[in-house]
Amino acid sequence: MTVSSNQFRMAQRKQENYWLYVIEHLEGDATVHAIQNPAGRITSFVFDGSWKDNAARESAFEA
Repeated sequence: MTVSSNQFRMAQRKQENYWLYVIEHLEGDATVHAIQNPAGRITSFVFDGSWKDNAARESAFEA
């Protein structure tokens, strides 16, 4: 599951007043999970597959 940077900022701003709803198995027996204050519950940050597009070139760090 991912959230956009705008969603994350809003979750940080609204804290307990922000809810994230995750729907599993939309095609079958759907389950809805409600997560209050998701930004306050984050335990790690993970870069997605596009991290290389945002990284500085290695040669920029060579002396």
